[in-house]
Amino acid sequence: MSYDLRAAEKLNNKKNSRLAAGKTFKGNAARRLFLHTSAYNRAAAEDIRAGGGQELLAPGTPAYEAAQANTANAQLSDDTKARRSVYESSMNTGNAAVMGAEYGRALEQLHANPTDRNALVNVRALQDILSETDEGRGQVQSQMNRVLNNHRDFYSSAAAKTQDSALSQAARHLSSTYGGQYKKTNRGTFAMINDFTNKDFGKAFGQSSDGMQYGISDQNGTARSNYYDQAGMTSYTAQTLPEADEGALQGISNTLDGMAALEKNGVTLSEHSAMQRSQIVATAGDALGNANIHMKPKVAEQLQSMVIKGNSAQTIGGTNAGALNRMAESIEQNTMSSAEQTQLVSMAHDALSGGHVTNAEKAAALNHILAAAGQPTIEVTQPVSGAGDGDSGSIPIPRESSAPAPASASTPSQSAKDSIFVTNPDGTISGGVKPFTVSGGTVTESGIILPNERPSSVRPGSRGKPREKE
Repeated sequence: MSYDLRAAEKLNNKKNSRLAAGKTFKGNAARRLFLHTSAYNRAAAEDIRAGGGQELLAPGTPAYEAAQANTANAQLSDDTKARRSVYESSMNTGNAAVMGAEYGRALEQLHANPTDRNALVNVRALQDILSETDEGRGQVQSQMNRVLNNHRDFYSSAAAKTQDSALSQAARHLSSTYGGQYKKTNRGTFAMINDFTNKDFGKAFGQSSDGMQYGISDQNGTARSNYYDQAGMTSYTAQTLPEADEGALQGISNTLDGMAALEKNGVTLSEHSAMQRSQIVATAGDALGNANIHMKPKVAEQLQSMVIKGNSAQTIGGTNAGALNRMAESIEQNTMSSAEQTQLVSMAHDALSGGHVTNAEKAAALNHILAAAGQPTIEVTQPVSGAGDGDSGSIPIPRESSAPAPASASTPSQSAKDSIFVTNPDGTISGGVKPFTVSGGTVTESGIILPNERPSSVRPGSRGKPREKE
């Protein structure tokens, strides 16, 4: 420091003299001044830190504990990267099922001994690999659910809230490193990671107020939590739902199946469950019907399945007309399963014939579905919003030639019932001499539709009396 200080002072005096004489100070002399000054300042700063460091980093102080934790975390990160390299060189990391099984074994090892650092390194390295793909994230969800279920006695106890268990350590790493990715692709798994980070494990073992059992189910080798499949359904938008991974969409589909099973058994869904279903079905419909939202064909099929599973004849008319037309195109292209096609066609038929359609555009879309399936279309007989006088939503006015002929003296008067127009089950209106449909006229309190009165008229030059009104 003394050498650097003397050298810097000598060079600085030289600099001042040259500048005072109107000369420049640059080249080697300026570089040496910079180096000596920097060296002196750096050494002085080290002296300051060293002088107070012994006290600040004394064992037991917050600074000491923080330094220890930072050192341990840095070493854990380095070891995790090294272990990932070992996996990548020795295993087929592109096979999510194989890596998922290895991840499950590492979680079990860490559960058996939560202080096993080698097991923790394995868990973190495998999570780094699996969290990069849709299939891998599905394996993370499945294996965490499997460990949760295998040791449910512990994870549903008070001890799990105080101990740093395998699942809480695994979730903490996922939350800090991949939280944004899971939030984007699987809201249910994202909610699970947050709960496990906070040592809240009990939600997965209860049931909803309408009796829907949560718990863990094993479907085709995939352990799923019904609670976390249902969680987060209302947080998707039309833009974010198509970005969800296959596991998330399958979980929503499973939830809709569970709700349908409850209703089939005579159970009324809770207000919350009914709201969740209504919202996710509407979101799926909005995504399908938006031409500016692009999605993979497989994702479109899953969203169509949600719309079909979550609707009925009474509610299908509320689905986005663009989505209905898109599903009709799927029928035309033979990309919809026969079971879903049958259900969709049945709902469309019942909605149109049962008076559940409130919009002409949606009526046309539902008829598009019937036509695509080779079924006869259904005329909407009641006025619907958005229907003009000449579109399919209105009832055509009969032409003059279709009106019943006036009675003459040689024709016996018709019975009263022959002059009444009755609405038939198929939507036509019959009565009088010849069945026909009408859109104008007067609707009486009894529901009888009478044609508008026409003013009496007399041909020019005629001596006859004006013809009586019909």
